[in-house]
Amino acid sequence: MERKATLLTNRAECYLRTHNFSKAIADCEAAIAVGIPDWPKLEKTASRMAIAQEKLGAEKNEKAKLAEGRRVAQA
Repeated sequence: MERKATLLTNRAECYLRTHNFSKAIADCEAAIAVGIPDWPKLEKTASRMAIAQEKLGAEKNEKAKLAEGRRVAQA
């Protein structure tokens, strides 16, 4: 089970690097859900998930601003 959780958190890092934040969050959640007590990579996984959530929020905000700019430009 620990190996599965480690693979998930490592894949989450790959998703972060390729800007696939939703998949990174999903893998972090799955790794945490494995529920290994005293898992040494739990902090790293939680950190990666927080980064992905932050980046995803910023990306959504940028898209909303772009859409608003287009709407204003067309008016």
